[in-house]
Amino acid sequence: MQGQAKQITHVNNFIAKYVDPEFQQLYRQFRAFFGVQDPLKATPPKEKCPNYKVDEIFRWLCHIWKEAWQLAKNLSIDEQTCKMQGKSEFKTHCGKYKRIGDGIQADYIADDGYTYNFYFRNEPVSQNWLDAGFCPMHARLLHMFSNLREDGHWCKMDNLFNSVNLARAAYSLSTRVLIHGVIRKSGQGVPPSTIQEELKEKRVEAARGTLKVTVMKGDSKSSNLVIASNYDQKPFYMLSHSTPNVKWVTCTKLIWSLTLMTSVIYRFLR
Repeated sequence: MQGQAKQITHVNNFIAKYVDPEFQQLYRQFRAFFGVQDPLKATPPKEKCPNYKVDEIFRWLCHIWKEAWQLAKNLSIDEQTCKMQGKSEFKTHCGKYKRIGDGIQADYIADDGYTYNFYFRNEPVSQNWLDAGFCPMHARLLHMFSNLREDGHWCKMDNLFNSVNLARAAYSLSTRVLIHGVIRKSGQGVPPSTIQEELKEKRVEAARGTLKVTVMKGDSKSSNLVIASNYDQKPFYMLSHSTPNVKWVTCTKLIWSLTLMTSVIYRFLR
């Protein structure tokens, strides 16, 4: 068993000195599952500490997972479910559309499939973010962004999280996180100049490929934030704080030609 100098996240020097090599696997199991609670300690209110019985292991995981991973420039935000079979008022029912089943949900930062940090949704958020006008979900994300160890990360997220206000607030942090991803049309700050009207089925083909782009210039809380919409089957909207420019690019792919009965090169704009 290696000492703390070589395995800082796994053991300490005292354990490495006294645990016999034959019992190293048992020690790892003991360390993974052992927990202690003080029966004389008063239980805090549920509103302030809903996960009281397991908070210590959650705090340890938030610390140790950061020690074990070096974040790349690109990272992502998504929701994650901690599966549970017991009864709880915080349990989210998602068995019909998620294979993992029901459980307690958390928002988390991930990099290449690795969970770097997380924030359970039943935990209270900082009142400062709520007073600034942010919803609890965005308050959780901003809390995790502010605890990143480097600045300038590019964060990808879906339309459940994305909003113009969140992008501006993340950019204003000392860690300066740049957000990109799809965004919902209404209620998330999409400017009127980017919005496209949804057309009836007969007119969709003529509108397909229509692109509108708005760049927020001169904003003290953003750096050329880009909001764009493109018409496909219907308009979909994108937000980016990390794109260096907006331009059309000619792409090619092989498609089958019924006239020539062979594959031909098809050029299109993206």
